Amino acid sequence: MPYELTIPEENKQCHLDIEEDIAKRKEGLFTFVLRVHDGMITDYNLMENIDAKTKYLSPKQVIIEKFAISHNY
Repeated sequence: MPYELTIPEENKQCHLDIEEDIAKRKEGLFTFVLRVHDGMITDYNLMENIDAKTKYLSPKQVIIEKFAISHNY
């Protein structure tokens, strides 16, 4: 099924930005909102889903220190 996709010059940068964001994401959910007026993209908003439990509530590093207390009497 051959087709032709023509992108107006004003929309090319947005298409390139979306393509770059898809390449960065590689896998998983990719959600974005486009605002279009008279066929021209006026706004592009990329949504990012963050798992707060793993990103903010899990320990990033554990430090174990040994110490000794000496008493001088």
